[in-house]
Amino acid sequence: MPTFNGLNFRGVRKRLRCLQDRHGACSVAIAGMANIQDITNPVAPFSVSGNNALQFNMTDNGSSGSSDTIGITLWNASGGIWFSTNWVGSPPASAEQVLGGGNLEVH
Repeated sequence: MPTFNGLNFRGVRKRLRCLQDRHGACSVAIAGMANIQDITNPVAPFSVSGNNALQFNMTDNGSSGSSDTIGITLWNASGGIWFSTNWVGSPPASAEQVLGGGNLEVH
């Protein structure tokens, strides 16, 4: 859950736009739209922004998960960046990073 200036935010998936295979059967790019909610007070969440572009890039590098990678980018409605796991800027995207734990499975 991203935190900014002591506030907690939650992205709520709105709709999936596309699903495509990249580089064979082990990588996938998922794009969609998301709404952002402030959940600092979980009893009274409120909407911060809607119709934000969301991009996940994932690569399954084997069953152990030790070298699986993921990159996540969330843009605001004006095209600025709300969140990135590893922003590289040019081309505008989040570079995939090795997971800190777990295992991605792309089928």
